[in-house]
Amino acid sequence: MVLEGGSRVLVGMNEHTNAGGLAKLRETLAPSGVEVVPVPHKALHLDCCLAPLPNREALYAAGKLPKESVRALDKFFDRLMPLDPDEAALHLAANVFWLNERKVVSGVVAKKTNELLRKKDFEVVELDFSDLVSLWGSFRCTVCPLERV
Repeated sequence: MVLEGGSRVLVGMNEHTNAGGLAKLRETLAPSGVEVVPVPHKALHLDCCLAPLPNREALYAAGKLPKESVRALDKFFDRLMPLDPDEAALHLAANVFWLNERKVVSGVVAKKTNELLRKKDFEVVELDFSDLVSLWGSFRCTVCPLERV
């Protein structure tokens, strides 16, 4: 996850990323001054349990991020807000896709998440992505953007 205009990269640490990969990324990015931060989690990808918002806040799936990871992430965001546990687990509610700083694509079934985003004055475009979510992927998984809004 590239944040802060490219000056920080959060790297999800789970079965798909190991210490060797993290070390190589740090080595590659070190000359540019990019901070590489490991974030252990229990999801397929970090995007499935952490959703940075354009306003320096983030949504997270408490059941997929160990407490140590939440404490580490707390210093990078102004506020961390836990997602509804059922929406996070069953509907990958953290796996949203930002079209711009005001508009986000989210699943139609993530009602509580979408309402939270709307209360923060974001425009939420709801789509039915339930077939793909049943295969453990969602919006960011299918789009794979290189930069965050």
